[in-house]
Amino acid sequence: MPPKLSEYINLFCKPKSSKVKDEYSDIPIRKNEDELEWEKCGKLIMEQPLLKKDTHSFYVGINLNGSSFQEEVWSFDTIFDLKMKISRSQNVPFRLIIASQEERLLDDHHTLEHHGIGRDSTIDVYTRPIIQK
Repeated sequence: MPPKLSEYINLFCKPKSSKVKDEYSDIPIRKNEDELEWEKCGKLIMEQPLLKKDTHSFYVGINLNGSSFQEEVWSFDTIFDLKMKISRSQNVPFRLIIASQEERLLDDHHTLEHHGIGRDSTIDVYTRPIIQK
């Protein structure tokens, strides 16, 4: 004989509590200074990428429409990251930035290391013209 509807409801529709509530669960837990510091460090570790041995930061020269400046970058930064830094520091809309090096367009998804960009490298940056309709 098939099970009754009430048995199905009891089996499948009632929420099952995986957490057993005890009488002390509402009391806030005090943490000592070491535990608070550990939480900060754990958050910092999760937010920063794992660095390779040969990872380093350096300055790259940027020529933007005739003006020159330097931008600090990491070897694992992508061209996208570099364009975002330029966009923020020079107040240029990101979508208008074109990056090139020695007459070669640089792909946004590749790293600086992939393109052979290192210390004392110079990147030419142009802005697309805004066409008014």
